[in-house]
Amino acid sequence: MVVKRLESERPLHPVLLAAAQDARLTTDFLIERAVEVVREERASADDDDRRNPALLVLQQRGEKALDAALHLLDSTDPAARQLGAQLLRELPGLDSAPYPYSPKIIGRLGTLVEMEPDEEVLCWELAAIGWQCHPSANEVLLRFAGDERASVRHVVANNLLNGCKEGAELPAPVAHALLQLTRDADEDVRWSVFYDVAEYPECFSAFREVFRQSAQDALQDLDERVREEARRAVETLGQGASA
Repeated sequence: MVVKRLESERPLHPVLLAAAQDARLTTDFLIERAVEVVREERASADDDDRRNPALLVLQQRGEKALDAALHLLDSTDPAARQLGAQLLRELPGLDSAPYPYSPKIIGRLGTLVEMEPDEEVLCWELAAIGWQCHPSANEVLLRFAGDERASVRHVVANNLLNGCKEGAELPAPVAHALLQLTRDADEDVRWSVFYDVAEYPECFSAFREVFRQSAQDALQDLDERVREEARRAVETLGQGASA
């Protein structure tokens, strides 16, 4: 059992589930529609994700959409590559990860992220790697833990626990990266790590004291959300110590 961000899961409407079984909705047709939405989203000034029913249908097709998603990664169109990563992120979702084909996905994306020129696409590719919930994902994510772009570090901070077994102690490289990210310059990155510490304190048991000290220091953080998660982290790590 791996750590899963279940709050990111969303129930699907029965119509979408039925559409995934409808042979009249071809993969090519759905990809064409889904790319259009991604392209519009990328061009928009707002940060809100647009509803993309075609993407949701494709994600429910699992392995049937795998080859199409991998093919999209070869496109010169960033919107198409982004769609490929979004597809691979949820085939069909965290509840089913890791999949038999997760190592294949990680291997392919692990090569592509080293040369991806588009920051938004890179973030989706790294998220797709993390959502495989496979230990080999962290080998790739750790390479980006010190990236100069906050958005990239945020994806790493959000996903490192997904590749670790629930209840098991963190591998030392993962723990050291997360500890460094608790002191990141970006408040969203700091918040993300302290959230995980507060929610899954058992994973941090072997490194309890250093993370508790970091959380204690963060009680003076300038960001209110970070202070709140740090407070929760201090409390949960303290409970673990007294148990």
